[in-house]
Amino acid sequence: MHRGDDAVISSSTSEEAEHFLHLLKSRWTEVKTKRQLTEEHPTVRTLPEIAIKFAFRPNDEFRGVAKIAFETAALLRGSEFVLQDGFDPVREYIKSDVKLPIPPPGEIAVDNRFVRRLGEEFRLKFTEKHGVLLLFSPPNLVSFVLFYGENPYFIRLATLAGDDPWLRAYEFSYTKEGHGELSELELAQHLLRLSSRELGISAEQASRLLLELQTKT
Repeated sequence: MHRGDDAVISSSTSEEAEHFLHLLKSRWTEVKTKRQLTEEHPTVRTLPEIAIKFAFRPNDEFRGVAKIAFETAALLRGSEFVLQDGFDPVREYIKSDVKLPIPPPGEIAVDNRFVRRLGEEFRLKFTEKHGVLLLFSPPNLVSFVLFYGENPYFIRLATLAGDDPWLRAYEFSYTKEGHGELSELELAQHLLRLSSRELGISAEQASRLLLELQTKT
């Protein structure tokens, strides 16, 4: 189980996976009935105590997120694009040029020049997987990185010359489905399906627009 309402089946071959799913669907009523009718037998047992120690390293986390956005820009726009001087600051940051501020008492020093976590203020969910959104609004190139469709980050990538804004999106699967760039049509479909309310569109309007877009595929 990946999440409460989401399961992932991993199999050595697609044929075995299809066979398992077919078997599960055909026997689902029986499985569900037996599960509901089976008498519960509560047990009490003493669980072992486990002590876990871990290091909280937000600066490494943020550098990793910046690297994902940077490499996606290189993938979509080419190596010459990310070799521009405007990328030098974030490139050095990714390589370990971390400049720590003096934090308030009791807080951790975090370099927030390029990356920050987003919360509820990020309302345009564009994938339920891992994704990278690149937005050039002259002269600023920024990125939004989304993990599992739920954990968003904002990245300042570069200040570049240019007059024409553009938007590119890339999606990564957390299973074996692969990855690839989202076309403008696919991105629009994702936004309508996942963020219609945030776009000010009712569910009925979103369904109608999705049907219209599907006829264009």
